[in-house]
Order: sequence, then C-alpha cells, then structure tokens
Amino acid sequence: MRPTKVLTLILIVGLALGLTATDALAGADRLGTAGVQQLRIPPTARGASLGGSVVSDAAGLEAIYWNPAGLAAIERSEAMLSYSSYIADMSFYMFGAGFNTDYGTFGFSFRGLDVGEEIEVTTEAQPDGTGQNFNPFLMIAGVTYANQFTEQISVGASASVVHDEIHEVSGSTLSFDFGIQYKTPFQGLGLGIVFKNFGPGMNYDGAGLEVKEKITGDDPGAQPRPVRFQVATADQPTYVQFGVSYDAWSNDMHLVKVQPTYRSNGYSADEFTMGLEYSFQNQLFVRTGLMTADQDEYMNDFSFGAGLKLGDFTFDYAYGNDANDFLGTKNWYTLKFAF
Repeated sequence: MRPTKVLTLILIVGLALGLTATDALAGADRLGTAGVQQLRIPPTARGASLGGSVVSDAAGLEAIYWNPAGLAAIERSEAMLSYSSYIADMSFYMFGAGFNTDYGTFGFSFRGLDVGEEIEVTTEAQPDGTGQNFNPFLMIAGVTYANQFTEQISVGASASVVHDEIHEVSGSTLSFDFGIQYKTPFQGLGLGIVFKNFGPGMNYDGAGLEVKEKITGDDPGAQPRPVRFQVATADQPTYVQFGVSYDAWSNDMHLVKVQPTYRSNGYSADEFTMGLEYSFQNQLFVRTGLMTADQDEYMNDFSFGAGLKLGDFTFDYAYGNDANDFLGTKNWYTLKFAF
C-alpha cells in the first residue's frame, strides 16, 4: 500500500472513530458524574487564552495536553514550565520536555494540582478537628509520541499515569489521548481531532475508608471491628474535540487566525469555542476566546491573553473568567525555550 493511501486511511479511521465516539458520548446521560477532574484543567497559557480552541494548530510541548499530534512540530529539543493560579486559592503546574529524533518526537510531562493550605482532619466523633492536617496530592505523569508523516499530516498519542492521594485514601489509573492534525491543500486551513482521557476509571482505597462498627450477630460485649467501605469507580472525563484553524488575513508582518472548535463531552454539556489570535512578525501575540455551552456557571466562558517570542524563548500569559464570576478568575503563565 502506498504511503499516501496509508495516510488517507489514517484520516478516515480517525474521523470515523471521532464520529462514533461522539455518538457514544452524546447519547449518555451522565452529566456531572465523572471523577479525576484534574485531567480537564487547562495547563498552558496559549490554549487557555483561546478557550481551548487549539486542537488543529497546537504545536510544541503545549500540544502534549491539547493535541499530542502537534508535538511533531518540535524541530529541536524544547523545555517548558507552566503555572496557573486556579480557583479557591489552588494552583496547577506543568513541566515538560521534548526531543526530536530520527524516529519521531518524544515528550515527557508532569502535571500537579496544589490545593493550597493544609486541610484539617475531621471525623464523625471529632467534627471540630483531630489536631491533624493533610495536603492532597494529585498528579499526572505522561509520555507522548508524535510523528509527522508528511508535510500535511501529523499523528500523536499520550499515555499518562494519574494518581490521587487524599489523606489516607489513594487511587491510580492510566489515561490515553490520541490526536491527528491535517494541513489541507487550501492555504492557511488546518483541521484537527483529539480523543481525550480514555482509559479505566479510578478506584480508591486506603485506611481512610475504614470505620469501626459492631457487626450484626456479634456477641453484645464484643469490640467494634474495622469495616472498609467500597467506593464506586470514578470514570475519566472523556471527550472528543474537532477543530479548524484558518489564516483569515495575513501579510509579511501581520497574521489574524480564527479557530472554531466543537467538543463533545461525555460527562458535561458539549461546548463550542471560537478563538481569535493576532500575531505581529510571529513575535508578538494577542489572543481571545469565547466559549458557549448549554450549562450554567461554566469554568471559562471568556478568556484572553498575550505572548512574546524572542529567539528561542517564548512567554505566554492568559486570563480566564466565567460569565457569572461563580468560580472567580484564573491566570496562566507559560515559559518555553528551545535548545
């Protein structure tokens, strides 16, 4: 089979899987029932400022989250550090590194959620506190592989370990992403599709799920025995996202890009986002994104940001807010450098 036929088959299979997955997700009445929500937190500034509408043109290490196919755009080695001040005094951060080889591009990333101040331990017997404190630990560590098969088509996949520790309860699972980007023959028009957060649900266990209870049928004088609760499996917040990027206007110095996307969520309302990006000499960037969904008090209805690229260094900033100010404002800061 010729390479062009193989690549065409990849695109057809990807689109078919996307349509199938979209039907499966949209047909499920499971709104608000997923766990492992740190998988949905946007970690980097450019994508956040555009409302997440970067599935078709995410490039470099940021693409590890938005669409792993974009990792293939790395021409050298690249490193990234991203930090966001999140809701309720929480913060989210991401470290990443990527390397271009003769066999494709490899990326490694680590994401973590810091909930801020320690939380006081309370129990049924001591509702005012036991005198102990704890700090939840939630992290995502992953490896990504991407390859640019032709000048038009890139494909990428990520596998991540997701781990939660909340006092004396913990859980782990694997999460998988798969993405395709296609630069069409039409000048400035790109397409993308990404499948996010597919894998087994999270199962929690630990001493924190134990209580001491008297068992029915025991001798009346018997001491309470430890009983461990069984916790339901927390499904991953799966979704499929389709995106388009189009260079609406450009010359030697200026570029205006529009990026509409549609996201079919398995556990929340579907979303439509329009991103708009202006760049001056590919060095100075101004961005904004507007998201609509059939759901009140959403996380990010409106966002904007800016970026500056100087040689091998790129710095991006983003601001996000929901329309009702229900969850407060959020800020992202991302620094990337090539070497």
